[in-house]
Amino acid sequence: MTSLAPGTVLPPFAMHDIDLAQITEFMDLMGDVNPVHTDEALTARLGLRGPVAQGPASLAYVINMLIAWRADGFLERLEFRFRDTVTVGDTVTAGGVVQTVEDIEGGELVQCGVSLELQTGAEVLSGAASMRLPAAAPAES
Repeated sequence: MTSLAPGTVLPPFAMHDIDLAQITEFMDLMGDVNPVHTDEALTARLGLRGPVAQGPASLAYVINMLIAWRADGFLERLEFRFRDTVTVGDTVTAGGVVQTVEDIEGGELVQCGVSLELQTGAEVLSGAASMRLPAAAPAES
């Protein structure tokens, strides 16, 4: 039997004051050479708010939120759409809400709506996640 119910809000996961060093480090890690991540003059010409953080970093914040919520779970599926960009100086918060809970062999399959928002409330990413959670240990008597 589940202790989760549709409408359960997942604990938020925030990343504060994203800076150029973080973006550059992720850029180096990925082998990404796109100047939109580091060139402030270019991003200004393009009408962007500043150097753009990589999309996979934004997605990682959502995954980190799910892991922080239930590290014992298995992220089975993640569908998402990017809606905005994260730039230098932004604070982002990942969140989620349980949509459905299904009892399955060995535990539960939980479907969640997930999102990543800027400090302004603008949505950077939205989507859905499926998590397999293990069955709760029986209570001791």
